[in-house]
Amino acid sequence: MEDYSHIIISPGPMTPSDFPELRDVISYCEKLDKPLLGICLGHQAICEYFGGRLVQMDTIVHGHRERIAIDNRSSIYRYLPDRIEVGLYHSWKIDHLNLPDELAVTGMSREDCLMSVQHKNKQIFGIQFHPESFLTAKGRQILENFVNIGK
Repeated sequence: MEDYSHIIISPGPMTPSDFPELRDVISYCEKLDKPLLGICLGHQAICEYFGGRLVQMDTIVHGHRERIAIDNRSSIYRYLPDRIEVGLYHSWKIDHLNLPDELAVTGMSREDCLMSVQHKNKQIFGIQFHPESFLTAKGRQILENFVNIGK
C-alpha cells in the first residue's frame, strides 16, 4: 500500500466482519495518515473499526436514488450544495446514535440513516452511498475531491 497515495475500500457483499483484513488496511491508513475512503462496505468497516455498531435495516434499498443532507465543509464535499442525490445499495447501516467520538457525521438521509462520516483528526472518510453509481449525480466531484486531498 505504500506505493499508493490514497486508498479506497470499495463496496462488496456481506459485512465487514467477513473481511478481517479490512481492519489492517484501516489501521495502516490511520497510523500513516494516508487518505482513506470507504464506500458502502468500506464505510461500515471504518465505522466498526473505530467502535461503531452495524445494524441490519428493516427495508433493503438497492438501486434507490435519495436526496441526502451533507456537510459541504468536509473536504470530500467541497464545491457541492448542502443536499445531493445519491445512489443507495445497502441492507446494513451504522447506528448513528452511538457513533464513536473520533468520527464526525457529514451526511444523513431523511430517515436518519448515516450516509457519511469523516475522522476528526485523520484523512479518513466513509460514505454509505455509491459515488460510482449513475444514480449519484455529483459522484465524480466527490471522487475528485478525495483524490485531491493532500495535494
